[in-house]
Amino acid sequence: MTRIRLRVIGNARRQEVDAARSYGSHLFSAEQIHKEGVEPVLATIPEGRAVYLTIDADGLDPTEMPAVMAPTPGGIYFRQLAPLLRSVASRNKIAGMDIVEVAPAFDFANGLTCIMAGRLILNVLGASWCKGGAYERATKALQ
Repeated sequence: MTRIRLRVIGNARRQEVDAARSYGSHLFSAEQIHKEGVEPVLATIPEGRAVYLTIDADGLDPTEMPAVMAPTPGGIYFRQLAPLLRSVASRNKIAGMDIVEVAPAFDFANGLTCIMAGRLILNVLGASWCKGGAYERATKALQ
């Protein structure tokens, strides 16, 4: 498992982080992503595997995803997450995907959070189904 977000105090207790790492999970803070980019994250995800994507909307910066249950500054940005999702989706079969913690009732100003959630989903679908994407490769392998 690869997890990006860890950005706030209280996100996880030390024993939970240690347990996740001993299980083999790869943990990245938003600060690491800001400094190093998404390449270290991509290196932890084996290519050609079925993957399930869960996006916790609280993990994105509230300047871009404001209508969430626990908005906290310092999250990752669309310009970081979208290319990561496209890379994962083009290299792997997406078994499923969800976006959690979106609070549409709080998205009254301009619908930005719901628009952003939709764009993230479309980025994954587009990369999966584009020429040379995982769907095309899987279809050719069956022929």
